[in-house]
Amino acid sequence: MRNQTQNTERVDFRATPDIKQLIEHAASIMGMDVSSYLRATVVPAAEKVVEAFETRIMTDRDRDRFLLLLDEPGNANETLKAAAMRFRGAVEAGNIRP
Repeated sequence: MRNQTQNTERVDFRATPDIKQLIEHAASIMGMDVSSYLRATVVPAAEKVVEAFETRIMTDRDRDRFLLLLDEPGNANETLKAAAMRFRGAVEAGNIRP
């Protein structure tokens, strides 16, 4: 969970009266105010979604192939060589930083 020393931002959403009552009841059962309850439940769920989106799981075969390609890269094709030349030219011209 992300640590933050001071809560300075606000998050609002609209809910039906039934949903609001349900959230308030759940918070009460947990001995929390609504804000603390929502933080305690929503933040871990959001972190799980982000982790699932940003994590790539490979099969053993794919992992081995990926590592082999890192250890033994192939030859650059003409398109890659041209892109490298354009990049080098842009760096030398001061248009971008490496």
